[in-house]
This record gives sequence, structure tokens and C-alpha cells, in this order.
Amino acid sequence: MISLYCLILVFIVIAWLRRRTLLPEERFSLKLDFLTARSREITPTDKVIVLVIAIALVIGGALLIFIATHPPREHSTELYLLDENGTLENYPTNLEVNESSSIIIVVVCHEEETTDYQTVVRLIPERGINQTPTQYSFSLTDDKEWRQVFNFSANESGTYKLEVELFKTDDIIPYATTHVWIDVRN
Repeated sequence: MISLYCLILVFIVIAWLRRRTLLPEERFSLKLDFLTARSREITPTDKVIVLVIAIALVIGGALLIFIATHPPREHSTELYLLDENGTLENYPTNLEVNESSSIIIVVVCHEEETTDYQTVVRLIPERGINQTPTQYSFSLTDDKEWRQVFNFSANESGTYKLEVELFKTDDIIPYATTHVWIDVRN
């Protein structure tokens, strides 16, 4: 990098020495002539246009600063399941008939306001009759978390879907769903 700066400096000195050898009339020069206010009269229309442009620049600058310092935030809610140890690793996927197990249901609110929720938890067998769903209702403020341990067991062998649906306020359609497949053996 230093060698590049030195090279530029050498060429600047060479250009300056060559320019000194030329007569002033032969040297390159840039001459700009601007119309001044004295050469023509400023009309009231010109004053209004300049004022409108100045106001637009001030408002645009203020909006730019506001948007840069206050970026929009996505409104969302997180729904996820944890195993008995509070990790995402060891879900109870293989159980014996009537063996009890549990998962932790977690909901995190990022709605920037207090929001009412309802979760519906179902243990759905691949064949057979669904068990009665378990429901939890709660309210969360922004950036707060709700956790609930859900204990379950299956009294028949087969494949089950442990499904959790999250509803906001009085919605009919779930806001979010998640599930875990569980194999129950004799």
C-alpha cells in the first residue's frame, strides 16, 4: 500500500513539472460560468419552488434518520417443545404401554402487546380413538415466556402423534402447530 502511495506521489511531481514548462495559454484549465442572481431576476415562482424543495429535503432527511434509528420489528410468537430436561435433543419417541413421559411446551410472545393465547394438546393414535384434548389458556406480555409441563401416557401400542396447537385470542385457525411422533410398544 505504501508503494502505491509513493508511485502516485512520483507521478504527481512529474505532472506538476511538465505543467510548469507549458505557457499559461496552453495549460489545461476548467472554466465554469454560472448564472448569478444579478444576471436575472428571481421570480416569486422560483422562490416557491426553492422553498418546496428545501422543505422536502428537510422532511426526507428527518424520515431517513427516524427509519434508521427505529427499524420496524416483526410481530411473532414462538411455539416449540422441549424434552423433560429442557433441551431439544431427547424427545420421548419410544415408550412402553402405560409408561408415563412428559414434554415441556414453550410459548414466547414478540407481539409488542399483551396477547391472550390458548394451547390445545392432543395425543392422536394412528388407529383408534383420540384422547380428550388438554387446553391451557394464558396471557403474555411482550418478550415474556410461558412454559407448561405436559404429562402423558398411552394405554395401547401403536404410533401416536403428540400435537400442540397454539391459538391467539378467539381465533379458529391455529396460529402455530408442532408435533412429535411417538412409538408405543408392549
